[in-house]
Amino acid sequence: ADGAEEDSAGAGAPTTPRLWSNLNVQQAPFRHAPGSLPGAIALVAGTTVGAGMLALPAVCQNSGFVPSTVALSGCWVYMIATGLLVLEVNLSTMCELGSGGVSIISMAERTLGKPGTRFAWG
Repeated sequence: ADGAEEDSAGAGAPTTPRLWSNLNVQQAPFRHAPGSLPGAIALVAGTTVGAGMLALPAVCQNSGFVPSTVALSGCWVYMIATGLLVLEVNLSTMCELGSGGVSIISMAERTLGKPGTRFAWG
């Protein structure tokens, strides 16, 4: 009975490891894999961006509460809008290609052509 439970639990596990995870999901008992350089870069970049976001109110305090609030709210609306636009292009490209995942490069190639692809690579 224990083997059947393990088989049914492992059946829904993804066949490829996640992009930034150190957990190897291809082995039955999950094993910790060594970290990678891209994973370390993502960790440092994420914490740097987080610290920068926390510093924004302190940097904007000289202009006053209302102008700072308007500027930060405008930035937030812009980020939400561009994130939703990237999501729309991502889902459209996934449906068109029939792929489970696409990259910024494949989205740029599909929507912006060769110059956009070169810019995205840069």
